[in-house]
Amino acid sequence: MRTPPDKQIILNFHSLPSKDKSRKWKASIVFAPGSSDESSAAVRVEDGAGEPVAEGTLEISGLYLKVLNGVSTVNCGEFVRGRHEPAVWLHRKGRASSPGVLTFE
Repeated sequence: MRTPPDKQIILNFHSLPSKDKSRKWKASIVFAPGSSDESSAAVRVEDGAGEPVAEGTLEISGLYLKVLNGVSTVNCGEFVRGRHEPAVWLHRKGRASSPGVLTFE
């Protein structure tokens, strides 16, 4: 993979709609300009109130990314290799896991 040398790419994922606000979340994966398979992308995860998720695991692209204080990282090549894995979940201790999807903002 290679992103444009002059453009940052951001993929946004949101939890599926739920009446239980504690299950809501948003995750953003930020690919820096000129990212390649060897690069790392920043991952930000917020709860439904827009606050950083203190601790959890973001399941995405067949990977399990540890989230601490709302941040994580992912290797770009590994993310792309798992692109056909449809599961997107946020797992948090003491709460039911919550599924999500890619969104367009």
